[in-house]
Amino acid sequence: MRDSLEDFLNTMKDINQYQQLQGLLTGNVLEGTPNAFALKKLFGLLPRYIKDAVYLDTAHYHYSPEVEAFVDCLRECPPLMDTIFLEPICKRPTCSQSKARISIDPLRDYLSDFLSLLHTKLLSRQVKLALVAQRKQANRGFKEMKRYVDTLFSLCANQVVIRLDLGYTSGSGTSLEQFERDLTRFNDAIHSLPLFNGYKGHILKIEFGLTRGLHAHVLLFFDGSKRKGSSHAYLAKLMGEYWMTTIVKTNGYYWNVNDSESRYETLDASGIGIVNASDTAKVDNLKERVLAYLCRGKQHIKPRNKPKMRLIRRGEMPILKDKKRGAPRKKRVLSV
Repeated sequence: MRDSLEDFLNTMKDINQYQQLQGLLTGNVLEGTPNAFALKKLFGLLPRYIKDAVYLDTAHYHYSPEVEAFVDCLRECPPLMDTIFLEPICKRPTCSQSKARISIDPLRDYLSDFLSLLHTKLLSRQVKLALVAQRKQANRGFKEMKRYVDTLFSLCANQVVIRLDLGYTSGSGTSLEQFERDLTRFNDAIHSLPLFNGYKGHILKIEFGLTRGLHAHVLLFFDGSKRKGSSHAYLAKLMGEYWMTTIVKTNGYYWNVNDSESRYETLDASGIGIVNASDTAKVDNLKERVLAYLCRGKQHIKPRNKPKMRLIRRGEMPILKDKKRGAPRKKRVLSV
């Protein structure tokens, strides 16, 4: 599931989209204008994002540069009243009122001022530099994880790859510290329980979405000779249920991506389930689609007092045995 706030913020960086939305508010853009429907759909969710973003703990956590710019705008340009009064305008920004009436509407004026401030902040040098640094870090992580995957397949050619999302139900209010403790317990189980027999490695990415809250994208690799590959979706279900019932117990949530593997297969986009090193197309999908999604520099959260905390993590890098150099020696036959 995509976090629509970041979609909306990316849209607001585009001058044409920004001007179009301002036009919708002032009645200068018609309903049928290209891209107006998609733009209005995102804009319709703005009151909910404003309501949720007010409670973000920016004193203790870093979020993505765009989200922090959004929060800064709310501090500088706070809502005039409860966001419920903004919903009718955001859901239907155009109306049949005259331009003179619209121009004095305080709610429309507020939204117009807020969007203007947001557009300016999103294009500021500070946000641009922060995004560049974030992308560089994400690219470094992506390269490291690709090396890790290559190493896993060089040691075990036939693997069963599980893809899960782990998190909490909406409104749980779970802290990042508690989430890390729960993930540590899940990691301990991977190395000790029969459920995870044949484990070869894992990759995990911690994210925070305004709508989904804290969650982790998880890739698990298992030896295909020790696990039944055709049951990969059921295996993923058991692991997700273990997260819900044993690790979190009361407010856990998981999403079994392997359940949809057949759909990705029909699109030639599958990189999970049964993956053999000789299937270069599927290995490429695993790295360039699945892994690239995990390593993207989005939905960022990090404690301010732990600047070196790693959001993307992996299992221990296997050690490849060095091949003996030089030509193979001929066996010497000793004469009696």
